Amino acid sequence: MDYPVIKKQFIENVKKHDASSEVIECLEDLPDKECTNAADVSEEFEEK
Repeated sequence: MDYPVIKKQFIENVKKHDASSEVIECLEDLPDKECTNAADVSEEFEEK
């Protein structure tokens, strides 16, 4: 995945890789924020 990425792009990418509906729902609950790397994405999950 190329960064930076916004939530919508990230969700589209995981759908292409057959993510489960539970993962997609969790991602949809994250704030609309640009992530500059994988660590940023992980931090968003930690804050949930």
